[in-house]
Amino acid sequence: MKWATMIIPRVSHLSSLHLVELCLPPTFPAHLQSLSSLCQLVIRGCCLAANTSFDQCHYLITRLHIEGLCWHDHTSRSFELIRTCPEVEHLKLDWFCYLYDENPCLPVNLTSLVVLPPLLSSSECVSRSALSMLGHCLSSLSTISTFLVEGTSPPVVDVDYSKTLLPPSLTKFVGPSTFLSLAGPCHVGLREVALTDDDLSLSYIMSMLPLLPDTRSFRAHVNELASFLCERERKEFNGHSNQPI
Repeated sequence: MKWATMIIPRVSHLSSLHLVELCLPPTFPAHLQSLSSLCQLVIRGCCLAANTSFDQCHYLITRLHIEGLCWHDHTSRSFELIRTCPEVEHLKLDWFCYLYDENPCLPVNLTSLVVLPPLLSSSECVSRSALSMLGHCLSSLSTISTFLVEGTSPPVVDVDYSKTLLPPSLTKFVGPSTFLSLAGPCHVGLREVALTDDDLSLSYIMSMLPLLPDTRSFRAHVNELASFLCERERKEFNGHSNQPI
């Protein structure tokens, strides 16, 4: 654990710091505070001591990536760190950060959010309360324009599709259709949509398109859709070719 006291004072000019699979000492928040030029922080697979506290800390970080943190007191206090970074514009974090924090909140200047999906089996479901908590965090933002969910996820159970939880400022969504349900019955404002589900039916795609009145770019991994478009193009071509000159 002495690496922090030995190395960080020598690199106070750093603008980007990546920490991967390290044990971080209780003094880590204070050492991080000494990096006055730090703009980007990535913490992946690191363990933090139970008595680590980010109280009274304030960082000027604008890009923050938190993934797979392990707290020695068996809690998840990632939002303690997030709350000390009010200037963050680009945030990437675990889905489970939302499940174990009593008061999750996102930086008010956030413009893009990337969420790592829950590690659930295909037989499990994302609960309505968990999804609603994420939606509540998003709905409080007025500057966010991009929302990405990496990977795929199991279905959501008991979702109230009549409520719109995504902020009107959102213009780009990339992720499973499960999370698009946060936008409510009509996804007004979204200009770019990419669904990452492995298996979407053509009927679902066709029912989704009318709910995206402002979308100019739509992508989905559906072989059936590609076949449908190719077949329609072939029929239209044959129809034109059979017309008399």
